[in-house]
Amino acid sequence: TTLHVPRPEDAEFGGLRLMSGTYLGLDVGKTCWLTITTPNDRGGEDVLYQERIRQDGDNYVGKRTMLLFQLFGCVCGVVDSGPDTTLAQYLVKQGLGRIYACRYYTGPAKNLKTLDVLIARDEEEGLVTVNRTALYDNLVRRMNKGATRLTKNCSEYELAKAHFRSFKRIETRDVESGETIVQWVATADDHYTHSLGYADVARRIIAVPPKELVVPYIPTLGRVSLKGDSDQDALAGLWLPPGFKR
Repeated sequence: TTLHVPRPEDAEFGGLRLMSGTYLGLDVGKTCWLTITTPNDRGGEDVLYQERIRQDGDNYVGKRTMLLFQLFGCVCGVVDSGPDTTLAQYLVKQGLGRIYACRYYTGPAKNLKTLDVLIARDEEEGLVTVNRTALYDNLVRRMNKGATRLTKNCSEYELAKAHFRSFKRIETRDVESGETIVQWVATADDHYTHSLGYADVARRIIAVPPKELVVPYIPTLGRVSLKGDSDQDALAGLWLPPGFKR
């Protein structure tokens, strides 16, 4: 079975809502990559829906994203703050406090006072700052444990799986400081990895417990193992429950 999601021009949309208590992540580019998830009882999330959306001169991505945000009953969404800052600003405004733009912390790791994923949250600007390494350490750990699962009957399943497997964790040592620098790098396209990461940030922002969903189909969920498995055992203490302490 497949899930029929009305296109924005469909007259029958009319405020339809398929479910509730879900989270949205959007990786931004000329083509944008959208992921919608729901928390599960494994300490992770299940991917409900994924879609590629091509931007046009009439802000199709912004309109389509808001339609899907409403259709899936999302309680929070997180969008890449760049390179299209106009799109991020539009979604933050339309989201009325439920959509945030996200930027990765890029300073030295030694300056971080926390290993938490969420470093800062600006309610007024609708902006969150995220520890990129901690975010993907946690996400990959959950993927490898089977806590975060993809939906096999989604048309984007194979592509999303390839994006996740292209992510690799590398460590280098700074010659001057002797500090170990950890980075997640892409060996190929990785858009759906970031999209899922943003959905995870949304889940942490709100920390809403899973609600009873009215789902029109039963997803067939699959486990994906990512590179860097051997590096994850030492990171057991990094896993955070959904949400964060305000």
